[in-house]
Formats: sequence, structure tokens, C-alpha cells
Amino acid sequence: MVKNDLLEFIDGLQVMVTLCIRVVTLYSCCNRDGNIFRVDLSHRKNLWCDWDVVDWHRDGKLPNQIYGFVDLRLLPDNLTQSDRVNHGGLMNIKPAMHAIVEATAEICEGVAASELFEVLSTEVSDFEDGSVTKIEVLFG
Repeated sequence: MVKNDLLEFIDGLQVMVTLCIRVVTLYSCCNRDGNIFRVDLSHRKNLWCDWDVVDWHRDGKLPNQIYGFVDLRLLPDNLTQSDRVNHGGLMNIKPAMHAIVEATAEICEGVAASELFEVLSTEVSDFEDGSVTKIEVLFG
């Protein structure tokens, strides 16, 4: 299901940027300042993703599972308001190499964190044929 959601996201992004970028390619590896991040959509018939901690500023630093990378460096950096790229809840996407991630939220309801781990919580909200088809992040 992750693959389907990811491909739908990429298809929608392609529609939004098609005038500037002919083909949006999903990359499985990115080297940023010597740090290599990897994703494999078919590792032993399963999804395998790196994790990274992202500073979301207002929401703080949270772990994120990385699903892939898209190169949007060919987007013009001076788009007018009506031409700006808004997709997947993101507004005014800038020209850059972007990671597609699933963010988590930190919740400490009834369970205490320790030096070894942080408490994070998600909720499975849909099943189909015995497989999880939708996971929601719970906010405190």
C-alpha cells in the first residue's frame, strides 16, 4: 500500500511541475553532505527505508521514515503566487532535492521515555486482506 500511495503522490507531483520538469524521477539514494540515505521498495519483497530526524521548527525534531527522493532543482525559484507548486500539504515547494518522508509525532501518554528511546505512537486505521493499508499518527 505504501508503494501505491507513494506512486500516487509522485504522479500528482508530476502534474504540478510538468511545465518545468518533464519527468519526476523517484530516487532511492541521496548523498547529502557525506551522509548517504537509502530506500528500497523491494528489499526481499518488502519495503526498507532509512530513518532521519528532521527539525520541523514549530513541531520540533521528529523521526521520519524516508520513502524516496525527488529532484526538483529545475523548478524556477521566482514563481508567481498562482504558479507556485503546492502538493501533498506542502505550500510553495522550492527548487531542491527533496526527501519524501512519513513523519512521526512524539507522545508520552502513560509511558515514560528513557535514555535509550523516545515514545512514539501511530495507529492502524485500515486493514485490507489482512494487511495494514493506513496508519495514522496520533497527536497528544
